[in-house]
Amino acid sequence: MAAVPSDLPLSETSKLNAIIEVGNIATWQWCIQTGGVVLNARCAEIAGYRLTELQSLTLTTLQQWLHPDDAGAVKQALVQHFTTQSALFSAQLRLQHKDGHWIHVQLRGRVVQWGMRSRPLLMCGTLEDITDHDLAITMQQQHKHTYDLLIRAGNIADIGTWEVTMPASSPRWDSVTKRIHQVDDTFECDTAQAILFYKAGDNRRRITSCFEAALRSGTTFDEEFEIITAKGEERWVRSIGIPEFERGVCVRVYGLFQDITGQKHAYAALQDVTTTMKNVMNAASEVAIIATDCTGVITLFNRGAELMLGYKAAELTGKSTPMLFHDLSEVAARAAELSKQLNCEVTGFDIFTILPKLHGKESRRWIYRCKHGSELWVQLVITPMYDSKSRLSGYLGIARDITMQEHTSFELQQFFDLSQNLMCITNRAGYFERVNKAFSTLLGYSEQDLLLTPYAELLHPDDIATTSAEVQRLEHGAMSLGFINRLRHKNGHYISLEWFTTPDPDTGKLYATAQDITGRQRLEQMKSEFVSTVSHELRTPLTAIRGALGLVLSERLAPLAAPHQHLLKLANDNSQRLSFLINDLLDIEKLADGKMQFTPEVVSVKSLVEQAIAENQTYALEKQVAIDSDVAQLSHDVLLRLDRFRFLQVMANLLSNAIKFSPAAGLVEVEVKLSADYVRISVQDNGPGIAAEFTPHIFKRFSQADASDSRAKGGTGLGLALSKELVEAMQGQIGFASVAGQGALFFIEFPLHRV
Repeated sequence: MAAVPSDLPLSETSKLNAIIEVGNIATWQWCIQTGGVVLNARCAEIAGYRLTELQSLTLTTLQQWLHPDDAGAVKQALVQHFTTQSALFSAQLRLQHKDGHWIHVQLRGRVVQWGMRSRPLLMCGTLEDITDHDLAITMQQQHKHTYDLLIRAGNIADIGTWEVTMPASSPRWDSVTKRIHQVDDTFECDTAQAILFYKAGDNRRRITSCFEAALRSGTTFDEEFEIITAKGEERWVRSIGIPEFERGVCVRVYGLFQDITGQKHAYAALQDVTTTMKNVMNAASEVAIIATDCTGVITLFNRGAELMLGYKAAELTGKSTPMLFHDLSEVAARAAELSKQLNCEVTGFDIFTILPKLHGKESRRWIYRCKHGSELWVQLVITPMYDSKSRLSGYLGIARDITMQEHTSFELQQFFDLSQNLMCITNRAGYFERVNKAFSTLLGYSEQDLLLTPYAELLHPDDIATTSAEVQRLEHGAMSLGFINRLRHKNGHYISLEWFTTPDPDTGKLYATAQDITGRQRLEQMKSEFVSTVSHELRTPLTAIRGALGLVLSERLAPLAAPHQHLLKLANDNSQRLSFLINDLLDIEKLADGKMQFTPEVVSVKSLVEQAIAENQTYALEKQVAIDSDVAQLSHDVLLRLDRFRFLQVMANLLSNAIKFSPAAGLVEVEVKLSADYVRISVQDNGPGIAAEFTPHIFKRFSQADASDSRAKGGTGLGLALSKELVEAMQGQIGFASVAGQGALFFIEFPLHRV
């Protein structure tokens, strides 16, 4: 131990030494003239030495312990003490501990012996280790700095702060924390009241426990709680608490307060989406969904993949690559194709992923080999997957079993190629997209020639306008049944085709089949010429025969016996029927040649319909059929402009057909309906109706649903064909509706005449 200066009285020296020893005070003594330094055991202990290690200590050694940054301040304090002979020298400095770290010390002392001319000779003092104290001050400053930063960050990020100083005082909340609690800026409460904002039960118990642990043991906390605001609104919050201690006692707890309700709801929604996605993945049993990492190892294998391939997810996930169930020969062929296409060698898993990486996805048909040996055709779409930092994380493959479609497609292709009917598909641009072999063969062109030629260039010049109108009708969703035009053969002659076409409204494409009717038209022309010739040749003698029969039946020449009268009447009826047939044939011939004469006049619809019914009433009574009409309610002001005689001829055809095919005691209904611009006159019977397969032929010449009808019911098969041409020649329309077994309805429409 360093001795107390010897100039003190002995009793005082003994007392002072006793105090130093009992108080374990670190003391030092410096002989300024020699530079020798003497330390006591406590002083040596602070520096990490035993006193025996410091027997020959000098000022030079102490200067080596001194932190370089503190040397100037210590020297300045000594010079000031020596110069002013102040009562006390004091300096805080850092000394290097024996083990190398720096300790903070408080050095105090004074000159106890002065020489001549006020020269200092001997100096004594104490040394105090203040390392822990300085560290506490530094930590406090850091905490204050951190707290200031937190407040600033909170204002920017909408994060509040709170603070409770000890002993327990009212919590201090910043404006953000108050806003989260939905209280005004003047709100104050004590700690117990603040805790009541937390939802009763687990939330309130946890915040109480966290706060008490912070006070007791200095434990920080970062927890999520549910609170109920001053306005009764439930919110999720995150509370961070940081305790601050001085000399082992908590002096305050402060922290952050953040509303995380939105995050909680978003997380819950994300969990719901994740759960939904898992359910969707497993419920998507019709498609195989397979995900891999970047190296190709399977990370996801859904229920659909299990059902499709026969493997269980546990067999493949984390263990195998999709190469396991791919056809290796197909994979090798694809590798060669890609290597040539990209001008680089493509192998391994890159065969499946190189194009998705370049283009974002790839859709391609592949063969899958199932676990039990069977093969499937699949349409596989592969897309790359990226994480939140846009780094490639793997690949997702979605495969759909198209085996059935492939077989069906092959069969349809065979049907298309081998059909004897002409088949084609055209697009909106007016080009053929596909034609079958029969089409190419009939027209004499190669398939490639047809695909490169606008179909309008093949049309007969006289058919261009009608074909264009038909295409426009098809583009509006109508179907085409029996449309006829002519296409040019490669050798220059024209071939007549009858078309049956269906439009696709989504793509605008037309799907059509056609039949070569050139030969049929030639026969029809020959038949027409034959009928015309025969009609003219028969008309003159037939007129004479009818006249002679009429004269005999009138009994002007002589009375007739009953048997003779019956036979002559039968002959007269048949000659009359033959006359009607010839007249119909001649009318059709005139219409076809454009020689039919029409005499239009303005007439009342009511009078026309009434006249038509009256003219056919006798035939109805003969067949025991009633005719009912609503024409009596119609005004005479409803007018049409047309040929009266031809109109009555059409109505006679419609009414006689309805009467002829109605059963005994049946009813024929005539109805007149008006619209803004048209009048519709319909004739409804309750006969057997028209078979669906016969409807496309209803207005064709010599067409009858059953040839036996011609004999059983009477008729030529020309009436409806003639009626159609007459109606259309008078700018009207004719149509029908029928369900087999429920009668038939025929109607004609004409534009109203405005006076």
